[in-house]
Amino acid sequence: MSCFRPTSQQQLSEWIVESADSDRKIHWLTPLGQEAGRSLELTRFDQVIDYPYRDMTITVETGMTVSRLQEVLKEHQQWLPVNVPRPDQTTLAEVICQNWFGSFAAGYGTIRDWLLGVSAIDGRGRIFHAGGRVVKNVAGYDLCKLLVGSRGELAIPVSATLQVKPQPQQILAHRMASKTVEGLRKLWQAVRDLPFNPVVFDVISAGEDSAGEDSAGKDSVAESSAGAGTNGLRLSCAIEGTADTVQRLSDEIRQTVEKLAETELLEVLPWDSQADPWIAIEQGCSQSVVMRIGSLPSQTVDVLAKAKKYRLSGFGLSSRGVSVLKSFPATESAKAIGQVQRFLEDLSCSATNIQCLSGHEIPGFSCCSSGKGTSSERLAGKLKAEFDPHQLFGTVTEMAK
Repeated sequence: MSCFRPTSQQQLSEWIVESADSDRKIHWLTPLGQEAGRSLELTRFDQVIDYPYRDMTITVETGMTVSRLQEVLKEHQQWLPVNVPRPDQTTLAEVICQNWFGSFAAGYGTIRDWLLGVSAIDGRGRIFHAGGRVVKNVAGYDLCKLLVGSRGELAIPVSATLQVKPQPQQILAHRMASKTVEGLRKLWQAVRDLPFNPVVFDVISAGEDSAGEDSAGKDSVAESSAGAGTNGLRLSCAIEGTADTVQRLSDEIRQTVEKLAETELLEVLPWDSQADPWIAIEQGCSQSVVMRIGSLPSQTVDVLAKAKKYRLSGFGLSSRGVSVLKSFPATESAKAIGQVQRFLEDLSCSATNIQCLSGHEIPGFSCCSSGKGTSSERLAGKLKAEFDPHQLFGTVTEMAK
């Protein structure tokens, strides 16, 4: 399949119209870990359109990668506080449509909170603009937010205006553990009850070294669940501010940990890009099932502890109740999928939403917990019919069927 790389919005618009006339499907988003299969790339849409840095806003073409955007912002000691998988490859268009976010969502929010305006092209080839260049914009429906998490099925963003912020003086990360899952729950609650909001508040599970024979059977699960303590679970909490502020808040965290039995403050280190838990997810993800699971924030520890039993690793955003989990790498994907199935069955009603990020199908589980015919699905169908009446946009998984 040839890959179209337009150089202008008009060229892309005309190509979409031609695709509709020839009934040619358009795929431009790939699941995590999958590179091939695109029929469209926005890599030539990578220019800065406007950067009035004193206003702390920037308008760029959405083919720009997140790493490239951060380099531009760094020149004026600014940044976009949204961490994503593979920032050197992931474009802003992908961040918007896949709604990528990570640990910084606790303190800074997601791309929805930083997206001020967007220009996009829908399935009719129409170029439309939504939002603006000001932080407060309440005139009419906030259409640009509609594209966030749309999986590229409504329109293709071609430019975006973002609010940015000054780089923090310091971000200090604290990693804590407890000898038992119950102790980790109490530690989670104690940190959550502190009178300040951390910028990172994660439960992290280390990966499994063994990827050989399938240990998804009931006996192996029983053995792992009988292991000592949290079996590799950690609580990560990061704070930002001036040196004095960070020191004061760090002392509060330290005192909180010391008051709890069987808990330990493992390390306190300045945050850097290598601390991002997305890095562990990215490694070997092409051979793994990667999924995003929604739950109540208070259930994050339980979700990660249960995932550990089934050899799934990852991280949970404790402030939002969102967990990103990866199965063990397997040469036969059926093994990993079977393991995931058993985990989801065990998870039962704890999960409120299940989204597979790696493009695998998990038999017996839909992408979203809400069934067909719900009001949300009916609304989604109406939006799809308006923005993409020819059903041009789809995922690489759908294209392969």
